[in-house]
Amino acid sequence: MALALAVASPAPNAWCQAPAASKTVAALLAAAQKQLDAGNFERAAELFLEIWRVDKTTVPALYNAARSFQLAGQLDKAERLFREMLALADLEPQARAKAQTQLDAVLAKKAERRADEATSAESAGQYDAAVALWAEALTLDPKRADWIKRLGRAAHLGGKHAQASAAYERYLKTAGVSAGDRAQVEAWRAELTRSHQNASALEAADADQLAGNLESASHRYAAVAADVAQPTEIRVKAQERLGNVQRQLALRKADVASRAESEGQFGLAAELWAEAHELDPSQHDWLRRQGRALQIAGKGPAAMTVFDRYLQTAPADAPERPQVVAWRASLLPERKPVHVAAAPPTIAAPPVSVVNAAAAAPSAAPKVLTVVGLVAGLGGAAVWLLAETDRRKLDDRTWGRIAAGERPNLSYAEATRQAKDIALRRTIGVSATAAGGAIALIGVIAWALRGDPEPAKASWTVLPQADGCAAVEVRW
Repeated sequence: MALALAVASPAPNAWCQAPAASKTVAALLAAAQKQLDAGNFERAAELFLEIWRVDKTTVPALYNAARSFQLAGQLDKAERLFREMLALADLEPQARAKAQTQLDAVLAKKAERRADEATSAESAGQYDAAVALWAEALTLDPKRADWIKRLGRAAHLGGKHAQASAAYERYLKTAGVSAGDRAQVEAWRAELTRSHQNASALEAADADQLAGNLESASHRYAAVAADVAQPTEIRVKAQERLGNVQRQLALRKADVASRAESEGQFGLAAELWAEAHELDPSQHDWLRRQGRALQIAGKGPAAMTVFDRYLQTAPADAPERPQVVAWRASLLPERKPVHVAAAPPTIAAPPVSVVNAAAAAPSAAPKVLTVVGLVAGLGGAAVWLLAETDRRKLDDRTWGRIAAGERPNLSYAEATRQAKDIALRRTIGVSATAAGGAIALIGVIAWALRGDPEPAKASWTVLPQADGCAAVEVRW
């Protein structure tokens, strides 16, 4: 092997040959030569290094140890030994030149390894590791301009704007760069400038969020997320942070809405509940509270719309659903008046006429008419009063005010049925009262005319009205 040391009759100027060696050195040298012949470079390197430790005059042994480690792929050990050799003050020029040449080869090989590792890290998206490996490769071999470009791109993709900018500038100042590569790096540098501005916008929004300026942070995040010129990763980050800020804003508005309700400002509370739900639509209960605030504020149609939205979007097993159904039922007369079906014959009876009542009746007829009329009027009034009491009671129940022992909620169908029944009884009461009053009036008139030789002829007609009342028409 070319690395073997001659142990006898060394030439005066042959640096690769050793002086006469002791038996120990000779034995180590023979063993090292045997390992070299077998291709066991790492073991040979260890034996050559042992020779150097035994006899510091055997500089060729140090060289052979470093070279054997180089062939074994132990580049760090080879580099260390070549540098140790170059640090010798009395090293011959020929030996120094050889050691420097091999050290350069070792460094170049190490640089290639780091470049391969950097490429693998880039492929895996590990840009921080890639940046460190490209920087190490350039330290080992600073003349590789293409690695400067790769370093800049890895730093760019890894978000290291300052390091990427410095690498791009260094590459563009390097001589011998092709026009195509220069154009590519200039485009990357322009992209880096834009992304840095985008990152600054995100940082400003982050600062607003940390300072509690949620409205400002929300506007900034929304602007970045909506800008199609932004890189995808920047827009995704902005959208995620926008969602977090909006949820915080929604909770803040919900707190203010609760305070407004406690102060009786239900109109303001309804607006705040609407804004909170728009920021966080997952909070279905805020719709319920918005509808209730609108209902109490006297905005029935708007409350009905919000209640409908709640019933459409809230979970089927939400415990507040029956309460919302009851509230909605109480708003039905406000949104769409309840129309009673065609009145039964007893209500919409054809006009009733009494002709010549005084003449046809016996002398006691005026008294009978008067008494019957008064009784009918009082009975109708009683029916109307009972119906009115039930109507108010129904209103109280739909507004959440109930008496002891009553059910807290009414279904929509039950509330509608009771409303129709109450309307019917009110109509009957009003009609009976009007009819009784008319009969009593005829009795009084007949009483007044009872002494005439020819009693006056009178007729009366009861006319039910559309609003549930009745009119009485009297003709003489």
